[in-house]
Amino acid sequence: MSELPVCLVTGAARGIGYGIAQRLAGDGWHVIMGDLDEAECRTAAERIGPQATAIALDVRDECSIEQAVNEVQLAHGRLDGLVNNAAISDPGDSRPCRR
Repeated sequence: MSELPVCLVTGAARGIGYGIAQRLAGDGWHVIMGDLDEAECRTAAERIGPQATAIALDVRDECSIEQAVNEVQLAHGRLDGLVNNAAISDPGDSRPCRR
């Protein structure tokens, strides 16, 4: 578990989300970068360095959100900050988690 404060940034693979993640890591945070495009997000996290990790995250999908919560809890035991940068262009496109 990280001794650093932990922040999740959604939509972090590129653009403003990436910039926020980069700045937080530079300011001493461990940044969990979440994005629909997991491969691009992993590449972005690697560019930032060891203070960044990537997870797959679709903020429209309740199952994806639950999985992200579980991953953060398992890896870090806590979340100190959240930057909800990911956008949803059609709120009707949300998907409930069906088990």
